[in-house]
Amino acid sequence: RKMQAFKKGKTEEDLRREVKRLSHLYEISKAVSAPLELKEVLGLTLDKCLDSLESEAGSIFLLDENRKELALKAVRGPKEVSLYDVKQRLGEGISGLVASNGRPLLVTDIEKDSRFHKKRSDLLDIYETASFLCVPLVTTNQLVGVINITEKRSRKPYTRDDLKFLSALAIHAGLAIEKAQLYERVRQFNRELSERVRAATEELKKRNEESSSLKEYN
Repeated sequence: RKMQAFKKGKTEEDLRREVKRLSHLYEISKAVSAPLELKEVLGLTLDKCLDSLESEAGSIFLLDENRKELALKAVRGPKEVSLYDVKQRLGEGISGLVASNGRPLLVTDIEKDSRFHKKRSDLLDIYETASFLCVPLVTTNQLVGVINITEKRSRKPYTRDDLKFLSALAIHAGLAIEKAQLYERVRQFNRELSERVRAATEELKKRNEESSSLKEYN
């Protein structure tokens, strides 16, 4: 009976969408254990989110702890080229607000949402639709960044189910991003260490040559 009710309650399209979302969620979770570059993880995360939510535009901001601001690191959409290197202070704008309070945000129509009457241009000046999702990327209670999704292909507003899915995916994405950032820091440290060893070796070689020359002169 439960199986019959399940089948009656969901259409074939609903089931297809659910399978796709679970598949993408699995792919993002695999990235946690894969030695991927940060750029790869960000691109994979954003592409899977857009495909799962049948959307055309989105972005990922990462937290710059030193400057206490968000920096745009990945973007997809019709105006993605003009959006690179965008910065957003914590607590300011939609992404900054979500990053600051740590709560996922669903807006069905920003033009009618009293919370954002002063911020409506943040979205409408760039995108065509007025509905969007913004979810924090958090690991062990530490903010990594935020992910924004908008421009649903159907032009229908996003739903609570959409927000729930994106929030679930953001958990795995946050871990994958944090690990990729760690790999990046380790690689940078190794490059710097290698350069210091090379420089020290060259200096030692130079001093040995100078010492040999002095001995020969004496």
